[in-house]
Amino acid sequence: EQLKLHAKWLQDEWEVSKAKVDELNQMSHYWWTEADRLTKELQEFYGSNSWRMTWPLRKMMQFFKWLFVLPRNLFLWVVSLPKRAVRWSLLKMMAYVHKRPALKVKSISWLRKYPSLYARLRRMAQEHGLGAAQQYALSTQPAAVSDLVAAESIDENKASNSSEDVAMLSPHARRIYSELKAAMEERKVGGM
Repeated sequence: EQLKLHAKWLQDEWEVSKAKVDELNQMSHYWWTEADRLTKELQEFYGSNSWRMTWPLRKMMQFFKWLFVLPRNLFLWVVSLPKRAVRWSLLKMMAYVHKRPALKVKSISWLRKYPSLYARLRRMAQEHGLGAAQQYALSTQPAAVSDLVAAESIDENKASNSSEDVAMLSPHARRIYSELKAAMEERKVGGM
């Protein structure tokens, strides 16, 4: 009896699935013929006399559009040139400082006096992959230099618990961060 019920259920499921496959095949065929019809219609349109006769007019309109947009684009390019030059120079300087741990420690200690500038430069460095270069440099430097940079990184992490840095985290990471912070506070209170 149980086996017959199970076989009937399987048969019903198979029939429902077959009906769904048939329906999807019909829809697929419909959209295939519709796409074919539209492709033929478009080819006829592109092959028409009016399309070929208006070709010079379309090209002339494209040229005038480009001609009017060119000064605006040139103006925007010239206006943004100083900003791009400063950004490029800053990135080169950050890369130079990033490769010299002692200079990096001094620079970071000076920049911490200006938190908003420090946050912007740090964000810019992360956007351009200078943080990944630091991790690589830590693994390839001699132990003493590596320890100096690692110690500086720990100090940097302690100091970077500002709301601005936390706001850059994903919601999941913020939740984990707040849980870790609460656990550390709880451990400090319990240890005292």
